[in-house]
Amino acid sequence: MNKQQIHTEVEDFMTDKQLEEKASRTIGQYKRVLDEFIETLPDDVEITKKEVLNYKNVLIERKYSAATYNNYVTIVNSFFKNASLEDLYLKKLKVQQQGSLEDVLEPIDYKRLMRWAKRLDMEQCRLIMYSLAETGARIAELKFFTVEAIKASPFVEISNKGKIRRLIIRNDLRKELKKFIRDQGIKSGYIFHGRKDSSKPAAEATVWRDMKKIAGRARVSKDKVHAHSFRHLFALRWIDEGGSVTDLADILGHSRLETTRIYTKTTDEMKKKKIESMKYKGR
Repeated sequence: MNKQQIHTEVEDFMTDKQLEEKASRTIGQYKRVLDEFIETLPDDVEITKKEVLNYKNVLIERKYSAATYNNYVTIVNSFFKNASLEDLYLKKLKVQQQGSLEDVLEPIDYKRLMRWAKRLDMEQCRLIMYSLAETGARIAELKFFTVEAIKASPFVEISNKGKIRRLIIRNDLRKELKKFIRDQGIKSGYIFHGRKDSSKPAAEATVWRDMKKIAGRARVSKDKVHAHSFRHLFALRWIDEGGSVTDLADILGHSRLETTRIYTKTTDEMKKKKIESMKYKGR
């Protein structure tokens, strides 16, 4: 198979992906990676593993991270499989799993964020952070925090990807949510709603923008305020209090324990503090 024939196969592959109704962003990434791959191939020669390895060298020269490199290789290998060219497969880089994480929200950061949210009179954002950190909910699940749910019981039912789980709302959190409902005069529907339209849930982009603003004033690294920061904090505290990983998986809505264990990783600094606290007292 020569370069032109591979180009034709790529076009067929892209058509297949469109028919599979892949997201437009995914299709765009596939096309970009495969176009770059084709550019590295020589003209008018039979394409063998030797020519394909040249693409691997190009990726290495660009000094991509292992994750990016492996992502590109996955796309190219997916094309090879589709075109029955398995003999051209490229090997991925082996990545040693990190035992520690960076940019993880720590309890001291959380306290500063909550304090500054109060100072800045950003009560809805303060309660959102409080709810996420004390329940393990995802930010996209805030829409299930409704007046009806909070008044009815200490549980909030979450429906996600065909699965239903119950979040436990601790008494102190439930009390604050009820007070917020009364103070804001919210009769029904979303507790955390849009600023211009109370019939819609608060937009995720707006929530994160508010959190970043609070982080800036509280002098907490904005890199720590990301999609899973409060959920991660909840998991760390659960484990620190002696909770089991299996129960945590149930609370977070994970079907695989491997996924849950990602949330139980700590930073090197947190590990150091733990070791320091283990100092033998009788010395």
